[in-house]
Amino acid sequence: GGPQIDMRGLEEGTVITLYELDSVSFMETGVVLKDSIVNDGGDFSFQNVTLTSPYVLITAERPAPETEYAYSVFADVRDTGKIQINVLTHLEALRSLHLVKTGIEFSQAKQQARTEVLNAFGIYGLSDNIMNEDPMEYTAMLDALSIALPTFDCTGVPPENLIFGGEPLKRLFDAIAEHGSFQNIDASVDSGFVDNINAVISSVQSILAVPYEYFEKNGENNVRYYWMHERIVEYLANMLSVVFGLGRCDQAHEGKTFDAPKPDYSQSCIADYGLVCRSGSWWVTMFEKEHAEGTMTDARD
Repeated sequence: GGPQIDMRGLEEGTVITLYELDSVSFMETGVVLKDSIVNDGGDFSFQNVTLTSPYVLITAERPAPETEYAYSVFADVRDTGKIQINVLTHLEALRSLHLVKTGIEFSQAKQQARTEVLNAFGIYGLSDNIMNEDPMEYTAMLDALSIALPTFDCTGVPPENLIFGGEPLKRLFDAIAEHGSFQNIDASVDSGFVDNINAVISSVQSILAVPYEYFEKNGENNVRYYWMHERIVEYLANMLSVVFGLGRCDQAHEGKTFDAPKPDYSQSCIADYGLVCRSGSWWVTMFEKEHAEGTMTDARD
């Protein structure tokens, strides 16, 4: 029975569609299989699939409110093991499908797409096997990408009111497919992307404002929760560094700070923040407000 598709973390009611692709042109052949996840276990496989080509595009359309875009994965069903499907495989599928249609061989296209997509989001030098070597790191990266390219607005408003969604998000996906990056191709894409990350960073920063000792005192899960949010903010800072054209944080940039443009998104809680390059990564830094020091006596008892 056909490929095993690992669908962990996707909800009951997610609709899975498999499209067979021609092995030369990589266009859809017209063979389409559809099914849905009927439990929260998340594991899913198509049974007894007869395909004339080993190449498939699989999409996962999640139930509302997670409806802004479907995840996808471009796969060779001869590869053994489970097929992951998530926001990263979606970005890789967009790019690698474009590359194979220009004549680049499948595995080379997949490798090139992965590198280009990660670099487009300021993620460098990640091991190909990060998913197995460091599952927490892999999860933090996926969470950061999911936040940057949201399927629904965490404030609970309907998808059409996303800070960054609809047409600008579609243009970002088109740019990734065609160029392997999205920066400086469309001003509305860049500004929408930055507005969204500003809003997210401000809410995550409020979690990190709680002293670490509090999390430590409340057990391992709380420490993991703190660590994950710290990593997510770091990933988001590096994403911003790419949009702002700062380059990779390397030895030449060590210690360099950059004042981020004032957010024009009204709900952003960040007023003044910057990015600082430290030890190979960009970090968000908050600027201190001007203040006077002195003493004050309260007349009340």
